[in-house]
Order: sequence, then structure tokens, then C-alpha cells
Amino acid sequence: MRILSFMNEPYGSFEQDTSNIVVRLPLLGCGVPFEHRDHVFQNDLRAHGPAEAARRARAVVDAFRPDVVVRHQTPAHIDLPRDFWRGLRADGIRVIVCIYDTTVFHFDGEAAAFEDSDVFAVFDSLSTYLEFRLLRRVLGRGPTVVFASGQFHHESFDPTPEPKDCDVLFVGSREGGRAVFLDRLGELLRGDGISLVLRGGLTLGDGRPVDRAEWLDWPAFQRAIRRARICLNMQSYRSRSQIKGRLYESMACGTFCLTDDNPDSRRYIPNDLVGWFGSVEDCANQVRHWLAHEAEREAAARAAHAWLRTTFDYRRFWADLLRHVLDPASPAPTLPVLEAEFERLVALQPVLIRQQLALITELSRLLASGQPVERMAVKREGVRGSHSVIETVDGLAAALSRPCWDLVRVGERRLAYVADMDPLPLDEVGTVSATRGRAVVGHRDGRALVRVVAELERRRQAGDATAD
Repeated sequence: MRILSFMNEPYGSFEQDTSNIVVRLPLLGCGVPFEHRDHVFQNDLRAHGPAEAARRARAVVDAFRPDVVVRHQTPAHIDLPRDFWRGLRADGIRVIVCIYDTTVFHFDGEAAAFEDSDVFAVFDSLSTYLEFRLLRRVLGRGPTVVFASGQFHHESFDPTPEPKDCDVLFVGSREGGRAVFLDRLGELLRGDGISLVLRGGLTLGDGRPVDRAEWLDWPAFQRAIRRARICLNMQSYRSRSQIKGRLYESMACGTFCLTDDNPDSRRYIPNDLVGWFGSVEDCANQVRHWLAHEAEREAAARAAHAWLRTTFDYRRFWADLLRHVLDPASPAPTLPVLEAEFERLVALQPVLIRQQLALITELSRLLASGQPVERMAVKREGVRGSHSVIETVDGLAAALSRPCWDLVRVGERRLAYVADMDPLPLDEVGTVSATRGRAVVGHRDGRALVRVVAELERRRQAGDATAD
């Protein structure tokens, strides 16, 4: 068997990227014999454009002739064209797509990856895993959906204890609501003489990139965690509900983790292994509690480390997954908690069917109008705070204040279908009001629109009524 990995280098060498720890090294170490090759396409994409990058990638495929390709979730503007990925499957190559950074808004790229893969491996969100697995069941077709959270290369982490000279550590980008949260937390802890240390990440609170001198390689990253009494973990935006990798990394390093209280983490991780917080004031109180109870804190850290080691076996996970890829009759990897959560969701399927019928009715009404109806192609999309920000291929930029289902052109009108609202017209610049919500819409200048949304989110975080 031959496996070709399309590795990402969006920020630096792929050896320093998280995908190396959570996908590539576990795959290489799973014990199944195969020939392996890496290909990085982002440099070709930046230097030569998508067409030439795809041509060079195809030349690698034709020369290596892989049985399986592993690809990683990548924003559309720094990814190979969709036709390239479709072409692999048309040639009989099995494709595993790895999904890392999902939100409650499901993007066009995720839907495309679902359609263009044989295995859809979700690494971050239990909710996303369950939703796509139920989608496959409802459709009666599509890729096998697996949950890979926790199945990382444990040997890459050294739990050897070090002197604890940091009270509270946060490692990661300071962006969105997280930046405001950390600023306020620092103020609350400072009066008690408690140090909050901020390290690494990609962006500072004002959106500026972190100086490369502050970038932490994996050894420095682990040392920082091991030297902390408490390692903080939290979402960057309210639109995310993820089991962040920082939880597992803290456990792997033997350091106590204090994490935001979100449903995904609560359902997947034993609740007594970590600390939980809600508001910033609650977080400060939890910090004070856990610093004052060292024996309890260290016991929880040891138990978390043991649970991590006994619950997740990346070798078995990847061996089972590769067997399933080559022979779909072979069972895909899973865990009892995943099957229990999926059965709970399946029990609510009649609710989903009713929602689907409502959308089908709306689509039928559009077709009955006699006007041409076409889906608008999305160039890039993302989340800024509570807004879904979308840029279409024809240059429309829109920031929507509800989860966006899709963008549709009906005759000369452009409409956004969003949750809990009437269809939003997207043909006027400015703020468009609609039932139970509003959308900020801008034409031809996506960057300016993002700045407007960022200012709205800043005001909302600061409690400024003018944000509404």
C-alpha cells in the first residue's frame, strides 16, 4: 500500500504544524506496513497560482501512484482546486480528509470535503462529528465519518516534571472574545499577586501577528506547559464548541488544565479530570481555588494523564481506519461514548426531517416562481465573533449575524438563507434588517467588511449598546 500525505504549511514548516502531531506521526507509527510520501503544495500555490500548483501535485500523484491520499482542511483560497480532489477519487484513489477547526457555522468547504472523500475524520468537535455522521445516515451515501479527537502522537510529549514557576499559562492566539477575556482575567488576578503568562499563538489581541521570536517550537511549547501550575484552555470565538487540543496537550505534559465549560468537552471528557469555568469572574475564582489546593490539583493532573494514556490508542485507531479504507466492510474505529451520543441524536431525527421539509418547501416555492435559481459559488468564508463572513467568487462580501445555510441567486436578486430569519437580500450596501436579526452587507471589499465586523464585536464585548 502507498499513502501520499498532502501536508499543510500555512504558517511554517509542516513538522512544526499541529497536523504533524495529530495525523502524520500517528499514521506513520500505527504499525501497518506501507510506503509513504509527503507533498506540500502551498509554496507552489503562492508562487505559481492554483492551476500550476494542481499540475505539479498531479505529477506527484502520477509518479507515486498512491492507494490512499490524506488531505487536511484548508481554506479555499490556499487550497488546490476542487476538481483536483475529485479527480483523485475518479481514478480510484481513496481519500481521507482531516477536519480540525469547525464552528457552529458549517462552511461550504466542509460540505465539499464531505462530498469529495471516502473518510471524513473530525478532530475537534463532537457536535460536528455527530452532525456529519447523521447527515450521511439521512442521505444514505457519503464518506465514513470518524472522530479522531485524542488520537494524537503521545510520544511527542514529555511528561517529566519541571519546577512550577508560572501560576497560570495561556498558549495561543489572542483574538476575538478570547483577547477581551484574557485582558479582564489578568486584571482580576493581578490584585491577588497571581501571574497570568501569555505565550505563542498567531495573533495578538489587536489582530497583529505575533513576532516570530515569540513563536514556540514543540520543545519550548511543552516546557512552558510543564512549568505552569495551571494551563488555561478556551475557545477563541463564541461560534466554536470544540474539544481544543490544549486539553490533551496539558494532560500529556502532566499539567492541570482549567477549561471553558462547553458541551462538547463535558460530554467527552470525565468531568473530574480538569477544572471548568464559565464567566471571566468564575475563571478567576477557579484559578484561586486550584492554586490554593495543590494536592487536589496535582492528583487531577495525574489522573488526567493516566486517562489519556489508557483511553486513546492511535496505533489501533489508524490501523483500523486503514483497513476500513481499503475494505469498507471492515469496521471503522469508534468508542462507546461516540455510539451512545450518536444514538441520542438519531432519536431526534424526526425533528430534522421536519426542518428539511421546511427548506424543501422554500426551494420548491423558488422553482415555482419561474425565475432562474442558482447557487452562488463561495470563494472564502470564516467567522468573526458572532458573524459568518462570506466572500463569493463574483466579489460579493457579506457578514451574516445568523448561521448561513447558503447563498442563492434568484433571477437578479441575491439572497442569503440563514437560521431563524426570512431570506436576506444581499443587493444593498449597509445594514439589512430582517425578522429577528440583521445582516451587515458590503460589496467588493471583503477586508473593509471584516474590519467593520471586528469593531462591532469589540463593542459588544465591551458592553457598548451601539453594537446593536
